[in-house]
Amino acid sequence: MKGWERFAPLSGVVAVVLWIVGTIIVESTDYSDKEEPAEILRVLQEDTGTIIGGGLIFALGAVLFVWFLGSLRARLWLAEGGVGRLSALAYGSGLLAGLCLLLNIASTVQGAIDEDEISGDTAQTLQEMGGVFFGGTELMLIPMMVGVGLLTLRTRVLPIWLGWASFVLALILVIIPIGWAGVIFLFPIWVIVTSVLLFIRPLPPPGPPPHTTGFVGTS
Repeated sequence: MKGWERFAPLSGVVAVVLWIVGTIIVESTDYSDKEEPAEILRVLQEDTGTIIGGGLIFALGAVLFVWFLGSLRARLWLAEGGVGRLSALAYGSGLLAGLCLLLNIASTVQGAIDEDEISGDTAQTLQEMGGVFFGGTELMLIPMMVGVGLLTLRTRVLPIWLGWASFVLALILVIIPIGWAGVIFLFPIWVIVTSVLLFIRPLPPPGPPPHTTGFVGTS
């Protein structure tokens, strides 16, 4: 297992690949381009297998993203030490972002599964729910990027340029009109780069985290 654990950070790369493949499959149905309830429902009914298959691939990518977060959290906490406040911030917000990604595609898949039992209005509602969870992903990635950026500049756990890149991505995500581009284009690139950096920088041997402050006893 020790040998396999070294490859755990690369789960982020695999996650991005699955996101891309799943998105291409689902988008091949033009599902997101439909606006009228009847059109949305028709796509769900005619391309059921395609949407479910692509959605499951995307969902598996979200699961592997959580695995990547485990590797990231371990590296950040070892560098931060103490109570690990920033590490917890980055990890927790990353988990919430991953959950929003999963719910984003889940609403579409559910519509395809129930395609014979729902109305056009329900199909449109499920499509809009996907947009809501996409917005949640955008917001939850902000504290994750800020946490990673601050820890990187403070501890040099990752290259300084990645710390600044994390801040830039957080700023883009804050700007609502262009934040979607940060989620779709920049965030996957960030995950791939971070995954590779974590892989080529193995964890130090087990031991107490640096900077840990002990309690001073009195006799």
